[in-house]
Amino acid sequence: MLLTSGDTAFQLEMTEATHLTRQVECYARVAGDTKSVAFAAAGGIAALTHASLGRRFNHVAGFAMRTPACPDELQALEQRYADRGLPVEIDLCPHADQTALRALSARGYTIRDFTNVYACALSDFEPSYVLDSAIEVRMAAQQDEVGAAAPRSGVMFDENQFVAQSVAASADPLRSRPRAIVESLAKIARARADTLLFSAWIDEQVAGTATLSLIDSPFGRVAQLCLACTLPAFRGRGVYGALLDARLAAARDEGYEIACVTLDATERSAQCVERAGFQLAYTRPTFVRFPSVQTDA
Repeated sequence: MLLTSGDTAFQLEMTEATHLTRQVECYARVAGDTKSVAFAAAGGIAALTHASLGRRFNHVAGFAMRTPACPDELQALEQRYADRGLPVEIDLCPHADQTALRALSARGYTIRDFTNVYACALSDFEPSYVLDSAIEVRMAAQQDEVGAAAPRSGVMFDENQFVAQSVAASADPLRSRPRAIVESLAKIARARADTLLFSAWIDEQVAGTATLSLIDSPFGRVAQLCLACTLPAFRGRGVYGALLDARLAAARDEGYEIACVTLDATERSAQCVERAGFQLAYTRPTFVRFPSVQTDA
């Protein structure tokens, strides 16, 4: 069920496209990689890096938003990905131009996954979690002046610790998240000027980490929540909720009116974000086409 307007969907999709562009540009700068690029594709942004970095760094966002989808443009896109041995993965908003489905079908794309996009109005946000008194949320002390208000405790931590903390927090024997991808995402977050880093602590031990990207673009100001992880030993104690509340409060205090978060359709954390005030904006299918697929142009 769609719970948002076409205008809001466009703003959220363009925020995602802007976020993806900055992710790839920052990765290329940090890694000294001149081959990783983000480029315009059918009204959105295509990220093209390396297979080892997974779909987070290799997919298309904002596809056909207020722009018709052209089969010829898709064919050119497919060739660029095929040159790196990668499939084309396109996240398609339900509010995309009506030509998108026809173009994708004609080129042999199939649906592989679904993601849920959640949005939250921050104008009347109030913390929703009754926090364990042992949980303390801290914000990283960046080299430049921190752009948001200090977290509840007022205590900060060294941003140089964030990468190792994120890698440790993402460890889960039942749901493996490749270390290289988490490490790259954490390094990018640390290097981005528009991104704030948070960690939750229990008894002076890191219990979880998360990020908040404050994205200003011609399409509006949207706060995007990403990279939330809780160490296995501290799960079930409200760490995820504490990090949600801290980031939403920081975004509100910076004057942002909308926050968004994207989750895999099967993620259990959906209940947590809904409890924090998020509503489902729309469900977005991911269309994929592998290099071996042969279709007439």
